[in-house]
Amino acid sequence: MDFKKPVFVVLAIVALVIAISWNLIGNYIKNKNTANTATNTTTNTAVETTTVTDLTNATAADFTQTISDEYALANQKASAANSQNQLCGIEVVIGSGLTQDSVSTRYIYTTGPSDTNNWIFNVKQTSQSFIRSLIPKEDYLGEMATFSPANWKKSYVEALQIAEQSGGATWRSNNSGSFNGVDMTLKAGTGTNPVVWQINYLSSDVMSTQFQVVINASSGAVVTNSSSSN
Repeated sequence: MDFKKPVFVVLAIVALVIAISWNLIGNYIKNKNTANTATNTTTNTAVETTTVTDLTNATAADFTQTISDEYALANQKASAANSQNQLCGIEVVIGSGLTQDSVSTRYIYTTGPSDTNNWIFNVKQTSQSFIRSLIPKEDYLGEMATFSPANWKKSYVEALQIAEQSGGATWRSNNSGSFNGVDMTLKAGTGTNPVVWQINYLSSDVMSTQFQVVINASSGAVVTNSSSSN
């Protein structure tokens, strides 16, 4: 009997089975990789949709170093101009889009009531370009008391986000057609609020109601929040 032919047939069948198996394994791996790629793509897309749109949902800690560097530079320039200069206020002006590139900050210094001018350090946050100037107190902010910077613990980003949660976001929504930005001033307070952030929501409509929130600059506690007519 010739066994060669059956053996050859068996080997051919085994080879065919092996080939089919490898093909199935290859397709499984390929499909799994495709699924993983799709999952990763979906995940990445989800992350991209949560990107920061403005200062109201930004991470405040991301601004700490920039603010610290600005303040150090302002102090350096103020001392160089007059060794008696002391910080009496910080004004932060934010455009209606509430974006970082719309922020302009003014550090305000005084040598005391006997001086008729305030020394101002104005810096644009994104470009870090600055202008120094002397402005008569009667023209800008008036006489401002000095305060201890040690009581300034909440950045303007944190203060804005607290104000948003304390009626600011609702006011903006109700006045979306006339909202014209936010003017924030860090200044000396009174009593248990030695330093405060005064946040004013601005409107281009002179007949509209303005909205103001005052926040303890150390604890972040809301001191007052109220609406007032122009």
